[in-house]
Amino acid sequence: MQLFHERFNLPAPKLQNPLDRQKLRLSFRNERHLHKRKCDLTGKDIISTYPAGTLFPVYQKEAWWSDAWDPLAFGVDFDFKKTFTENFKILQNKTPRMALNAQNVTNSDYANYCCDAKNCYIVYGSIVVEDCYYGSPYYSKDCVDNTILRHSELCYECIDSEKLYNCDWLQDSENCRDCKYGYDLKNCHDCVFCVGIRGASYHIFNKPYSKEEYLVRIKNMDLKKPSSLDFNNFEMLKMRMPRQFMIGAHNENVVGNYLFHCKNVFESFNAERCEDCAYLGQVMDCKDCQDVNYMENSELCYDSFGFYNNYMVWFCNTAGNGKFMQYCEFCANSKYLFGCISVKNNEYCIFNKKYSQLEFEKLQAKIIDHMKETGEYGNYLDKSLVLFKYEDTAANDYFRK
Repeated sequence: MQLFHERFNLPAPKLQNPLDRQKLRLSFRNERHLHKRKCDLTGKDIISTYPAGTLFPVYQKEAWWSDAWDPLAFGVDFDFKKTFTENFKILQNKTPRMALNAQNVTNSDYANYCCDAKNCYIVYGSIVVEDCYYGSPYYSKDCVDNTILRHSELCYECIDSEKLYNCDWLQDSENCRDCKYGYDLKNCHDCVFCVGIRGASYHIFNKPYSKEEYLVRIKNMDLKKPSSLDFNNFEMLKMRMPRQFMIGAHNENVVGNYLFHCKNVFESFNAERCEDCAYLGQVMDCKDCQDVNYMENSELCYDSFGFYNNYMVWFCNTAGNGKFMQYCEFCANSKYLFGCISVKNNEYCIFNKKYSQLEFEKLQAKIIDHMKETGEYGNYLDKSLVLFKYEDTAANDYFRK
């Protein structure tokens, strides 16, 4: 497939390895290391990804989304005697940021990078969740301690699974109910310590039983006391059972893992319903995108991450409902932005200053030419603009120093 920078005549990225590009992007994302501090707008005690004492103001999410302040009041003129990075750092140090990246959340003060969450605690990267605690569930309810669990209810300690009900300690499983300690289960119910079975019920260690005998054996096993259970045989069973070369289904011409309903997708992981994409991580319903993470319902996006409903968003950190945006951070419901931070519901802005369409186009072109001369254009935001310790970021989850 044609690489994105070739298709749009952009400079080739300095980081030629896509994993290095992903590592840089993820170093801008702090999901779980939270701090107590004051909101700089309301004075209230809040929870934030940013500790007290930052140069820039930090607002609680309700205040950030409100009309009580104007992001354009913090705008700066671009100084062509400085690099883009030097100019952007000036804007970074003065522009307010949201304490936690959350939208439409209720009674979920510790939810970060979340949308449509209710009664949740320490969930991150989640959407449409209720009464969930710890982890990253999606479209789920009453789930605790799960990682990448979708469309599920009453689940505990499940990983990379979907459409589960009342299941505990399952991994890579789908369409199951009342199962415990399982790996690669599909369309099963009432199974314990099973691996790689399909459409099964009342199984223990992959051996079938009558319903009555199953219930007696389960009662004697005392599943609520893990220290008494036979995990050695379970691990041996996992080693003996054949496995697919990748986790995925309903794909055409793909390379990666955890891919579902994808077509022409290359070197990507945890992607669903994507087409003509490359180098994705945790992405859904995207088309013609490259080097993106944590994005949904987007098209023609490049070297960016988060959030959803984006079109031609390039080199951005967490954009939502954005169009034709480059080198922005935490901008929402906007279009035609360049080098902006925390701008919402606006258009034709550069470094948080508003211009006419003609002025915007001329100045953007001039800045891009300047960035090409300094070698910055075509690359993600410089690592000097990272605001978190590396060990606190998502990059550390995948790329240890």
